[in-house]
Amino acid sequence: MATIAQFEQQFGHSDRVYEFWYGKAIPTSARTFADGLLQAIIGRLLTDVGLHAASNVELCIDPNAHPKPDLIATKTKPHGAYPLRLSMSPSRLSPETNAESTSGAQ
Repeated sequence: MATIAQFEQQFGHSDRVYEFWYGKAIPTSARTFADGLLQAIIGRLLTDVGLHAASNVELCIDPNAHPKPDLIATKTKPHGAYPLRLSMSPSRLSPETNAESTSGAQ
């Protein structure tokens, strides 16, 4: 796989969530009730300290990388579908997601 268009065609409607990292489809970890609960708690804590939190937003940070972190947080209310400036992005990584697969190193 080489392009985001090919990735979206093949995995865009999949039951499993994939992230696009430098030409590769990387599956995310299967989510459990505990994952969802922890995500909700962290999102609430981020909101309580004045950040705008959202979950599972695809980040179009690079033409070759479209990660989908568990949470994102911004200091200002985001405008549009994709925030341009993040304050933080906590995420639990799947076993398939590692520094090599997300760095763009070939």
